[in-house]
Amino acid sequence: STGVIGGAVLWLLLIPGKMLGIYDKLPIDRPGIFAVLDGPLLMSVFMLMAILSIGIGSRSIDDEDREWWARAGAWVLLAIVVWALLNSLVIYGPRLVAFALGGFGREERLDLNRGLSWLTSVVVYIGLISGFITILFGLSSKTPATVKAVEKSGKVATVMDYAVKFAAPLFALFLVMVLSLTTDLVILLIRHVPRIAMQSLRDWQFLPDARHLSTVQDSSISEISGLFVALLAIGYEMARRININEFSLHSLYRNRLVRAYLGASNDRDPQLFTGFDPDDDLRLSESLPKTTPGQSAASANRPFHILNMTWNLVGGKNLAWQYRKAVSFTASALHCGNARYGYRGSKYYGSNPNPLTLGTALTISGAAASPNMGYYSSPAITFLMTLFNVRLGWWLGNPRRDDYYFRSSPRLAVAPMFEEAFGWTDDEKRYVYLSDGGHFENLGLYEMVRRRCHFIFVVDASRDPDYKFENLGNAIRTVRVDLGVPIEIGNIFMYPREASKPNAYCALGQIRYTRVNEALDGHLIYIKPVIAEGEPTDVFNYAQNRDFPHEATSDQFFSEQQFESYRMLGLHATEQIFSEDWLKDKDGFSGLKAQIKEFLKSFQ
Repeated sequence: STGVIGGAVLWLLLIPGKMLGIYDKLPIDRPGIFAVLDGPLLMSVFMLMAILSIGIGSRSIDDEDREWWARAGAWVLLAIVVWALLNSLVIYGPRLVAFALGGFGREERLDLNRGLSWLTSVVVYIGLISGFITILFGLSSKTPATVKAVEKSGKVATVMDYAVKFAAPLFALFLVMVLSLTTDLVILLIRHVPRIAMQSLRDWQFLPDARHLSTVQDSSISEISGLFVALLAIGYEMARRININEFSLHSLYRNRLVRAYLGASNDRDPQLFTGFDPDDDLRLSESLPKTTPGQSAASANRPFHILNMTWNLVGGKNLAWQYRKAVSFTASALHCGNARYGYRGSKYYGSNPNPLTLGTALTISGAAASPNMGYYSSPAITFLMTLFNVRLGWWLGNPRRDDYYFRSSPRLAVAPMFEEAFGWTDDEKRYVYLSDGGHFENLGLYEMVRRRCHFIFVVDASRDPDYKFENLGNAIRTVRVDLGVPIEIGNIFMYPREASKPNAYCALGQIRYTRVNEALDGHLIYIKPVIAEGEPTDVFNYAQNRDFPHEATSDQFFSEQQFESYRMLGLHATEQIFSEDWLKDKDGFSGLKAQIKEFLKSFQ
């Protein structure tokens, strides 16, 4: 019965309209409107038949069948919307762009009503500007990352958040129209290559007079198929030869970090033109503490560096991680990987064709601007950041897979590009996408507790002018949920400068390892930049800048006064924390003073 009803509906939609000539009288382009509405109409009839079938057989259909039909209906509805939207953009969108920018359809533009022409121009220019809004606001430190952050932010941040959410889809739609118009240009150029080769440039006047719809209708299947195959072949070859890691902002950022920090301790012999020395950087596996003959690295009593990163799982299937969208990832001179998925030796991980260097690992650890950013990831800006290649993160082989963990970059960039653009990164594919450790846990406390360190210094240099302690709260919460270890911190005497309250340079906490059957609890010293009292004169002078010491982290170009003021504030705070005069009047500090001194002796 539902089949009969479906056939009747199709007959009512198509046959009477054709017999009465209704379609011939419509003031619209018939092939175009057919391409836009034909598919959705047929699928709508299918949905109607399905709904009637479910209703008629409701007494014999159980919940499982209804769930199946409901999910199938949702996919059909999605297909209807996508079909109609994309075909409308491809067929009619280029005409809007042409009317606004004065390219194709020049004669049509002159015949348009002036008001419609003005409206069309406004729509197109909004689409163009929306791309810049998405990139600028999406990377701004003032744009909230989560819903709760939006609720707590001021009006400016809220406006910026909504601007990003609306601007990104607008620009994506505009991009589809521009690509369709560009396809027209390519087809027309291919058709008229002989003519262009034999006549002067002034004969190119045929291009502005061409009609978009006529170009679409006159294009044969062989012409479109040939163009598609040619572009596919070019794209494949480019994806095979171009290293997705090297052609991004990562390389620029890495070169500057290596030159500024690693190169500062190197007896440099730079290349005269570039100013860079290849010996500034070194292999990650070679960054072990220097030892004397016969001495092990473990007994060297020197810092052992563990770099904190984020393994992005934006498309992961673990429902418990739908908010985090990531797990922790660490890199050291010995091992790289994750405790859940395993580690690989640093000498071999990401070593083919180029070895993983300390500079690369350092840059990944600070790769704040990336399309996939753990729990900061936003579908509104992920696609456009990938499109504009705004990427500081890095693709490496999956440490879970024996056949790919040694890869330093994808051999074919197509799949990783799509995974990055649409948020499909997970833990099962051949390659993993790594970014700033702060996209999972910004302080590095998580991995230190996992390793059962009993004396931990945490320096929280994140921008937090209101002292809301977001990174500390996230670290304590994540450690307790994943590792079962509570961290208890007493009073935190740190306040905004406007509060006019006495500030302390640090706070103390206890890491309750005994709750997971460890023998001893651990100690935590949490240090955060504050303006207390008695700072050096030059620091006090620079502190007249009310943003100090929490200036925007997007500022990557510190002046001499700026850099020295932060360095001196850190030195002064550390000296005060470990001085007897400062400790003796602070609650909870006096009992820990002896342990601090004993701990520091191991580094002397």
